[in-house]
Amino acid sequence: MLSILFALQVLLLSAQQALLSRLVLQGKADKGISLRFGRLAFGSRARKFSAREHKQAAEEMLTDSGLAELEERVLAFLYAHSGSLKLLALLDDIVRMLTQVSIVLYFCEAYCMLLPLANVITMQHLSKTVMFNTV
Repeated sequence: MLSILFALQVLLLSAQQALLSRLVLQGKADKGISLRFGRLAFGSRARKFSAREHKQAAEEMLTDSGLAELEERVLAFLYAHSGSLKLLALLDDIVRMLTQVSIVLYFCEAYCMLLPLANVITMQHLSKTVMFNTV
């Protein structure tokens, strides 16, 4: 079966660009990460640019990475469908609990079926014991 994708269903993104950009913007990039980011943003001339220029490039690269758009779409979907998602989660919990109840009921039924047999065996054992002790 052939499916058709619409433009809104396709997102081009670069997780590497987004990660490096966010690390630079948050000031969490060590020397190695800063160098990788600089090479990605500026090529071989990366060492010639200041920290301010790195942050400006990081902002642009983060936007160009497409990750912000993906996050926005995911959050919009979750917001729009939050009621349905909550109901699905509750339904999943109910199914899991009913499965557990079903298992307990199965074992209760099995125990109740074996109980008369256990009583017969106990009575036979008691009668043998009583008869053995009276002789």
